[in-house]
Amino acid sequence: MKCKCCGKERFFARQVCRMDVIVDGSNQFIDNVGKNGDVSIYDAETPYGPYTCEACGAEYDDLAAESLPTNMHKNADGKWVLNESGEEPDIIIPATFTSVWDGKTASLPTKCRVNLTKRTIFDIEPVDEEALSYVDVLDAEYVSFDDKEYPAMRADEVDPETDEVVFTYE
Repeated sequence: MKCKCCGKERFFARQVCRMDVIVDGSNQFIDNVGKNGDVSIYDAETPYGPYTCEACGAEYDDLAAESLPTNMHKNADGKWVLNESGEEPDIIIPATFTSVWDGKTASLPTKCRVNLTKRTIFDIEPVDEEALSYVDVLDAEYVSFDDKEYPAMRADEVDPETDEVVFTYE
């Protein structure tokens, strides 16, 4: 199923898993055998709801094609909005933030996340300090996702009169 609100296909769900753990002499949990939890899982039941869209937070009781979000509704304009606030949900996706340097001879990509609703970039991973030592003049910045690139700039540098789609960061 695709989310009715944002079209994405990834959902948070619940799942019962059986795994090996370490306990003390009183049968109290101490630690996971594999430290990250996935190494020692030897049995898992089918995931179940409620299901929450990873991108926009729409909640569903099940993933049947006809299911509708339980925490959102369509407003008079036909847009999905949150039941409590009436505002559009934030749609968050992973992306790549790239800075272009020195006459476009060098580019430094790094991971980030983008809020598509507010057109903001956040959780930008730092660029390797050694890589930064080899560049001098910043030419441009952009964010890319879904095989497209969009200009990126500091929020205080955006011209409010522009019609260009720009994503901002603090």
